[in-house]
Amino acid sequence: MSVLSLTRFLCHCYLISVLLLLGGCAASDSTPAQLVVQQSAEVEPISTAHPDSSITQRLKKLNAVEISDYRIAAGDKFNVFVYGEDDLETKGVIVKNDGTISFKLIGDIKVAGLTMKQATALMEKKLAKYIIHPKVSLLPYEMRSASITIIGKVANPGVYYFDGELRVVESIGRAGGLSVGIFDNNTIELADLEHSYIMRDKELLPVNLARLVHNGDMRQNIPLLHGDYIYIASAMSKEVFIVGEVNKPGYFGYTEQLTLGRLVSKAEGVRVTANKNAVVVRGNIKNPLVYRINIEKILTGQTRDFPIEPSDIVYIPKNTIGQWNAWLTTILPSLETLITAHLLDNAIYNTRHR
Repeated sequence: MSVLSLTRFLCHCYLISVLLLLGGCAASDSTPAQLVVQQSAEVEPISTAHPDSSITQRLKKLNAVEISDYRIAAGDKFNVFVYGEDDLETKGVIVKNDGTISFKLIGDIKVAGLTMKQATALMEKKLAKYIIHPKVSLLPYEMRSASITIIGKVANPGVYYFDGELRVVESIGRAGGLSVGIFDNNTIELADLEHSYIMRDKELLPVNLARLVHNGDMRQNIPLLHGDYIYIASAMSKEVFIVGEVNKPGYFGYTEQLTLGRLVSKAEGVRVTANKNAVVVRGNIKNPLVYRINIEKILTGQTRDFPIEPSDIVYIPKNTIGQWNAWLTTILPSLETLITAHLLDNAIYNTRHR
């Protein structure tokens, strides 16, 4: 664990210490007003409601967009065939920067900006001076007029050219799929689809990539247009923390659909000395939410699991509340020293980079 990660981890532990010291992890008269303590039985499951009507209507319009005929552009490459005229067969014809191609008999001919049908008709008209009723076939094998950019956590980020229709899922496939990596000896998806997005003409489109990829919601699989920008966010920029009576306390990379039960499993289970209630701290130090969840009931299947969010801190205390104070007394002095140094480093950094 790096010094920065260790400092962040200890800072989170300090936040838990302060909150537990103030609130006692129970709803009482001494609980600060800004804290919300909630039992697991009251926790609602993740909403499965349909998107509101405005988003639904917007998705319908995005899916109904008309794909205009492809227009030839500089850099496009073709193989050209003329029916019955084998000697005119030409492979690897490239549209030059001035928009022209060079072809036997007719020399340079400008095709940039034309549709495939228009370019074919123009070549046939030029060739008609030399051939009776010529029939030309333009077979593109690399088109550069329309392109999208996809960056972030895909295997091969970059600019991708296309002609005709290209939809979101296909674009991710062309980029080699979503990135995966090894974290904590497990293969995990490195993409955070909940925070990924598609931008068109400086406007964020209401496309939920997580629903598309994980739930198969094909309403989100809209056709892309020239200039669209897709950003696949990184899940590894987010972590969750679990400390206390677990066999492997520490920080873990956040993954979609992570729950308290799964996080405890990543931490190799609770110890026999664990309290039946776990504490989840959510939000920043100025406005935190504190949830008390019966982890025993979750692990035995008696109640629904609790959804974990990025940067959540989970603390599982020992059997008796009284032992929390001993834990605080032991760790607080070291925490305070490290946090002071961390804040000082941040202050120096911010001063130098104003």
